[in-house]
Amino acid sequence: FGEPQRRSKAPSCAPVLSLAVAPDGCTVAVVVEGDDELQLLNLNWATRSLELQQRLRWPDVRYPCQAVFGPTGNLWVVGGVPLPTAQSAHVGVAQRGPDGKFVVCTEEVLPAAVRSLLEARVEEEETKMAEGGELFVYSKRLRKPTYDDAEVQQFKRKRNDYRERQRLAALRLRQDEQAKQQQADKQEQQQNGGAGEAEAEAAA
Repeated sequence: FGEPQRRSKAPSCAPVLSLAVAPDGCTVAVVVEGDDELQLLNLNWATRSLELQQRLRWPDVRYPCQAVFGPTGNLWVVGGVPLPTAQSAHVGVAQRGPDGKFVVCTEEVLPAAVRSLLEARVEEEETKMAEGGELFVYSKRLRKPTYDDAEVQQFKRKRNDYRERQRLAALRLRQDEQAKQQQADKQEQQQNGGAGEAEAEAAA
């Protein structure tokens, strides 16, 4: 399906960070990297297809990174500041309404005292996010890293098999040099021996 209204700072083909299936077996919550909202899909078992049903956004939960359905069907999400060393964590809850749509209900489910125990909002990190902090750090491990030739060679030098190959190559080189030297010495001895015999014959 198309995504003309998608609000995201991620690449057009951003990875999925989290999938959760509701107890009904037909509702799928999807968290996409860089999206400041969550997508709710309907799984049609008859046609084996997914249809976008809703986009849900929590006003006080930024950049969700994990989603899960509870035993009662409530949808829980965890998000926060997308920084490499972030300590902040935002928690949000939503429940299905009479019309089948999910609505935010964090304050009804989580009293302020309980929510403060679950969450962590570091002021400095929140400020960085508001100013435009680094994004898309959740899934760096999902992407194949790229290295230049110098970095590749440096990594190879640290590998045990590379060191062993280098040791064997150096050993073979020494053996070849020794064999060449022995061959040269043998040829020199043969030449010296032939010259000695010629001198002896001449003297006789």
